[in-house]
Amino acid sequence: MPLAAPTGGFCFKQNNRERQPGKIGPEVIYKVEAETTWHQWKNLLGSFVHGGKALGISDRNVDNMAYRLGEFFADHFDPGNREQRLLKELWEQGDEDEKKVLSRLITRMVGSGETH
Repeated sequence: MPLAAPTGGFCFKQNNRERQPGKIGPEVIYKVEAETTWHQWKNLLGSFVHGGKALGISDRNVDNMAYRLGEFFADHFDPGNREQRLLKELWEQGDEDEKKVLSRLITRMVGSGETH
């Protein structure tokens, strides 16, 4: 069951897991559509990274937020495209330190503004 919101967003489909009390629910996440492309997803994440830096959030805190988002998405969403499937599989294989490295690399990739 895809999540919905007024504007474009992440490309994940909601898992069938029950929501835990006190946890952020999927309804606070931006629109989740299967047709969102890899480049749109990267651009959206990049806008969050640039927005955080514009607000004065340190690189370390941006990286920590990226790690926590990675944990949230891995626990609550299924990937909507093959690139996100690869990221999820890498995330699931990594230990905590490796997941932090992966989240930093993704943050650097989307924060560079380059699309390939």
